[in-house]
Amino acid sequence: MLFNKAVCHNILIDYKAYIFTVMQKWFRFVTNKYLITFIVMTIWIIFFDKNDVLTQLEFSKQLRGLEHEKDYFLSEIKNNKNKLVELQTNNENLEKFAREQYLMRKEDEDVFVVVHDSSLILN
Repeated sequence: MLFNKAVCHNILIDYKAYIFTVMQKWFRFVTNKYLITFIVMTIWIIFFDKNDVLTQLEFSKQLRGLEHEKDYFLSEIKNNKNKLVELQTNNENLEKFAREQYLMRKEDEDVFVVVHDSSLILN
C-alpha cells in the first residue's frame, strides 16, 4: 500500500506538532523557578556546603572509630579497677605485681630477667 505525498506530509506535520508540544511542556517544567531553586540548593547542600555528604560520611566513620576506642578504654578501666582492688586487698598479689612489673627483689635474692627471642623480634 502506497502513501501519497499529502498523507506523508500530514503525518510528518502531526509528528512535528507533537514533538513541539512535548518540548514546550518540558521547557515550562525545566524553567520553573521553584524547580531550578530546588536543584541548585540540592547541589549546593550535597557538594559545597560546610556539612556536605562526604564530610558527613567521614564524620560517621570517625565516630564509629571513637566508639570502638571508648569501648576498649572502658573495658581497660574496668580491668585496671579490678587489678587495683586485688592489689589493695591481697599483699601476695602486691608483691607479685612489684616483682613482675618493677623487677623489685628482696635484699637476699637475685633477679634474672629471661628475654625470649620472639619478644625481641616484635620490638
